[in-house]
Amino acid sequence: CSSSHSSVHSKRALLIGNNKYKKNSELQYCTNDAKDLADKLSKIDFEITVGTNLTYEQMDTMIETFNDEINEGDLVLFFFAGHGCQRSKLNYLIPIDDDQTTTNTDHKYPAINAQVTLENIMNRRPSAAIFLLDCCRDSFVSGSSNSNGLSSMRALADSFIGFACDANKVVLDISTDDRNGLFTSHLLQHIDQPNLTIDEIMNDVCDSVMRETNDDQCPFRVSSLRRKVYLNQQCTTGQSLLCNHININTKWKQHGITIVGGNEEGEQLNQLSWPVGIYVDDDDQTIYIADYGNHRIVEWKYGASSGQVVAGGNGAGSRSDQLCGPTGQPLLCNHININTKWKQHGITIVGGNEEGEQLNQLSWPVGIYVDDDDQTIYIADYGNHRIVEWKYGASSGQVVAGGNGAGSRSDQLCGPTGVIVDKKNDALIICDQENRRVVRWPRRDGIHGKTIISDIDCWGLTMDNNEDLYVSDTKKNEVRRWKEGETEGTIVAGGNEQGNQLDQLNWPTCIFVDKDQSVYVSDRGNYRVMKWMKDAEEGIVVAGGNDEGNSLTQLSCPDGIIVDDLGNVYVADWTNDRIMRWCEGSSEGTIVAGGNGEGERPNQFWHPTGLSLDVQGSLYVVDDWNHRIQKFDIDFN
Repeated sequence: CSSSHSSVHSKRALLIGNNKYKKNSELQYCTNDAKDLADKLSKIDFEITVGTNLTYEQMDTMIETFNDEINEGDLVLFFFAGHGCQRSKLNYLIPIDDDQTTTNTDHKYPAINAQVTLENIMNRRPSAAIFLLDCCRDSFVSGSSNSNGLSSMRALADSFIGFACDANKVVLDISTDDRNGLFTSHLLQHIDQPNLTIDEIMNDVCDSVMRETNDDQCPFRVSSLRRKVYLNQQCTTGQSLLCNHININTKWKQHGITIVGGNEEGEQLNQLSWPVGIYVDDDDQTIYIADYGNHRIVEWKYGASSGQVVAGGNGAGSRSDQLCGPTGQPLLCNHININTKWKQHGITIVGGNEEGEQLNQLSWPVGIYVDDDDQTIYIADYGNHRIVEWKYGASSGQVVAGGNGAGSRSDQLCGPTGVIVDKKNDALIICDQENRRVVRWPRRDGIHGKTIISDIDCWGLTMDNNEDLYVSDTKKNEVRRWKEGETEGTIVAGGNEQGNQLDQLNWPTCIFVDKDQSVYVSDRGNYRVMKWMKDAEEGIVVAGGNDEGNSLTQLSCPDGIIVDDLGNVYVADWTNDRIMRWCEGSSEGTIVAGGNGEGERPNQFWHPTGLSLDVQGSLYVVDDWNHRIQKFDIDFN
């Protein structure tokens, strides 16, 4: 065994290669694979730990020692080449002292559990972990050629998993260069390429392997990375000097330079008055300032001695050409994009006090509506047959609709699944799901609701900018739009019986309508999200649609959806306990919250349903089976 160390590291790699097995067939290239990969990674500033021909005790100790050295925020790479097998769908990495292992189902002899190894690495809170296994040989278990390879693994949030071949498949212990195994030889060609993400690197590796084997060997990959991960990021001319060099050791000069204002308080274009928020646009070399006391937004070009007013500046007021004490946070809302990250530990703002009917409790909540104007949250409290209103920061809510037991009277609800605010009529519009009706309920001191749509298996609802109402029907597999006074409505999505074609839906639940009146539908039974443009006869798949599953290309019972101004779709992936973002035109999504297994910790969900964003860009998630609402603020770090 050997290690190389330097004083400061943020990239760490553990590489193990085993050839000299005592019971199983000896392998030829695994020790070279580990050593050669270590050499490549050391040249791109990885701190290397490498071990070859290790017994169980040596492997276990080396892995434990390596884990202890991982610091929060490190980039970690784990590589193993050797024999591996699956037992009860769990993967094991085999040490060289395998004398007592006789079959693939032998549980008596100790081996390294691959999933536990990954989980232990992730418990150290690295920025990302790359987990690569080249151990799908056909010669595992001496005297047999019936190895069943490795079972597919579940990637934890911020992890990437790669196998040399597909799950439940094996490869020959062969080499084209008489030094490295086939998979690792191609990995070595690409692993140190500058300014490529690990996804791009592995795409190239897999493509090369498949071409060389005429598609007989297809490497397995699964990713839950929430951001782009580079192994060898380098600054090039014209790129930001910041690049990837800000870390816990970064220092700044202790004397600042005034670049905006500093000419006492005032309203001139070279002055500010109690400035609060800031946004720096590197592309345009421009700074935007929320000039609170002057009720304006000021734009300053880099190096300028004065700015110019680009919003407000017409005194404090509520007219469309005025602002009143801008804080800067709304500026950020317009900048939610594919790089926006949210803090990974949510704050419980509603419920979370076990299931119950008290005013600080919820029971199987489903829908949510965030009203920024009144700083109020409305929740469809399904199990309590009521709509609850919570003010920002309150420790309990108040019932504003229903709450009189399950029933069909005008003062009752039965299993409400959705709620929105109708500002024009100062009312709530509610999906009273089990009563098969949509109800309008006065928002102020309302005692009774009025049925506005009946005989509908409604689930989700929303309104567009024209105040037209959209409602999904889970049994008719359609979404209809109702204009004020209409009795039938117009089909805007589905309506062609249950099915999985582009003009069909299968149990549509939540819906979203954008400014162009395109309708987004959680097509729950087809494990996809569909977009139907205005007047379209069929939709397009914008998320999922690759059967049910937990890979980044799949969804499992999608529920709540929201869409940002750039067309990026955010979906509550109900069964997978995660919130996914699918960028417009992308074939796979990224995890923005959750993805850490089912649970009640702040970074976990137990079947998330409704979603919403507030004006500050905070993400609200209805955590259905935890009977709570979680809030995730934007992470500006």
